[in-house]
Amino acid sequence: MQPRRLLVASRLAAGLLRVLRRQLSGRQDRVRGRGPSRCVLPTLRPRQYRALAIPAAGTSGLRPAIVCGLFTSFGYVGQAIALQTASAAEVGFICSLAVVVCPLLDLLDGMRIPWQSWAAAALALIGVAVLELGDAGIALSPGDLWAFTQPIGFGVTFWKTGKMMTDFPTETLSITAIQVAVAAATSLVWLGLAGSSADAGNLLDALLGSPAALGAVVWTGIVGSALTTTGLTVALGRVSSTEASVLLTTEPLWAALLAFWLLQESVGSNVLSGGALILAACLANALGADKEPAAQN
Repeated sequence: MQPRRLLVASRLAAGLLRVLRRQLSGRQDRVRGRGPSRCVLPTLRPRQYRALAIPAAGTSGLRPAIVCGLFTSFGYVGQAIALQTASAAEVGFICSLAVVVCPLLDLLDGMRIPWQSWAAAALALIGVAVLELGDAGIALSPGDLWAFTQPIGFGVTFWKTGKMMTDFPTETLSITAIQVAVAAATSLVWLGLAGSSADAGNLLDALLGSPAALGAVVWTGIVGSALTTTGLTVALGRVSSTEASVLLTTEPLWAALLAFWLLQESVGSNVLSGGALILAACLANALGADKEPAAQN
């Protein structure tokens, strides 16, 4: 599958994950934002993680993969904390700022960024703002500033993963496994610090007692985390993080369309106008991608 199709497919899966969370929560508000359930990660056994990580463990690619896992965890933890006080729409919009972080990192690394890429980033950011926030605007309290860990954590992860895939193009599974393992370990540490064994037991009982909730968790772990991260890693080996970050902003658009199809939710003018801006960003992104090799040279 072409890398751009992989990126779009990963956002389609993430959009479906939003719809599943919406249906389980029973809330009537529009499907928006990234909830704490994104922290539920695939439960591969330690032996499986070691088997996948062996090729990269013998190279200098191990340390960057661990660093990426830590930055990913940084984004997830800040996301979950921010969602306690900020709306999902606000948190989702701030997360889209990764579309600016990636070209900035490329610029600091000495690359020339085509103006089409900057235009695509601006269009994508405005489109997400219109689609996610509508007329509500954004008003953050000091506690909501945790949301800004997302574009930093995820943006740095995208950028460094692209660098690793350039250096180690055959180590996709190893890089993915190490990143997910580090993020899973961080989640377990957080659970140990924030809760108790009784809380964990109650959560497990609740999941086992609700097939729908258990199915959503399985989907989150296998599709929402493992497969989408693998696809993203493969794609970042073939397209720049700047281009990838724009394509990743299509997630809220897919979520709105799936909610319209599966949940019969209405599509407002903000969805249409925001979606049009996001699609325009993807078009500008494609034009910038054609000029990127020359810019790199």
